[in-house]
Amino acid sequence: MSGANFLLSVLLARWLSPAQFGQFAVAFSVFLFLASFHNALIVEPMSVLGAARHRENLPAYRSSLVWLHVGLTCALSLLTAGGAYLVPDRELQASLWALAVATPTMLLFWLFRRAYYLESHASWSAVTSLIYAVALLGLVLLLRQAGWLSAATAVLAMGGAGAVASLPSWGRLKLDLIGRNSPRVEEVLEISRTHVSYGRWMVTTDIFTLGSYQIQTFLVAGLLGLEAAGVLRAMQAFTMPMVQVITAVGVISLPVMSHTFAQQGLPALRRKGLLLTAVLGAAAGLNALLLVTLASPLERLLYGGKFSEFTWVIGIFGLLPVFGALAQTYSLMLRPLRRPRYYLVVGLVPSCTGLLLAVPLILVGGLGGAALSIVVTSAASAATNYWLYRRWITPLPRGSREEALAA
Repeated sequence: MSGANFLLSVLLARWLSPAQFGQFAVAFSVFLFLASFHNALIVEPMSVLGAARHRENLPAYRSSLVWLHVGLTCALSLLTAGGAYLVPDRELQASLWALAVATPTMLLFWLFRRAYYLESHASWSAVTSLIYAVALLGLVLLLRQAGWLSAATAVLAMGGAGAVASLPSWGRLKLDLIGRNSPRVEEVLEISRTHVSYGRWMVTTDIFTLGSYQIQTFLVAGLLGLEAAGVLRAMQAFTMPMVQVITAVGVISLPVMSHTFAQQGLPALRRKGLLLTAVLGAAAGLNALLLVTLASPLERLLYGGKFSEFTWVIGIFGLLPVFGALAQTYSLMLRPLRRPRYYLVVGLVPSCTGLLLAVPLILVGGLGGAALSIVVTSAASAATNYWLYRRWITPLPRGSREEALAA
């Protein structure tokens, strides 16, 4: 999936005009903002609570989550379609309408892909991701061949690929929405209550921060133009492979870390977390060194020199995975503690930092200022996670899970 999304960004940056690619960048940033609500209310609680509380009846639990997904994504799509009417640019408006159509199936694929990790079935998650990749690239190439490729149709292609990739999971995950084994209404409502209780702090944070890392794209589009937003997205694409590796490690590891904490206690959780920190931190550092050294050749390879005057921005973005790796690994040790206020703290502190610095940095430094603003936000996230780790985990007694929770 990571490779397909990376290649999609590269192909669209090469084939579309900078303004059209900027429209896609804005639409995709809106999608990531919408996805943060889906993650807060469904996916993240599933990864933490599902692994610990619902292992005995996962099919019914997953079926309940699909019902929650239907309700939430319909609401998000209606909000997106309504908000599109406020956008003056007609082509960007069309991209947002396309996003309203595509969001439910894109997020359903994300939900199914994560659901496999509750039983450590990473292989089936990989299969669905491969189906998504083939379907997405196939649809984009067909659109290109037919002369219909645009920011809006690229978004629709992502939605179509998500629908195709989701099909095998209905049977594999043993989902039953309306049959004999379907969850009762009261079960769906109870799971909804526990998920909302767990994720409400994350939702509050997302509303306040406009998605943390997406605000820069909106500001660049508004202050510097859609062309500049397209360039920013094109330069950030070089960090996508490493960022997606870090994300994938987090997806795989969170249920494992949650189960480790529940069964073996804090010392085992800390040992695994620190080992992961060392490995991911070293990989991200090596990646940053390669990006700085090979920025110009990589730009020519991917974009054919189309953005050659902006290769220096790649060096700034190279730091993004480094801080992202540190934030992710410390976060993986903190989230199994099941303290919902964690999300408020770790969301607000970095996001407020980014919001306060974004406009001044963009006005002073242009695209470089926007890139620096994103990196500073990531650095603040890493620092906040480390501070919470030192506060909540390092001083805790080396004892059982109950002792750790009591502390």
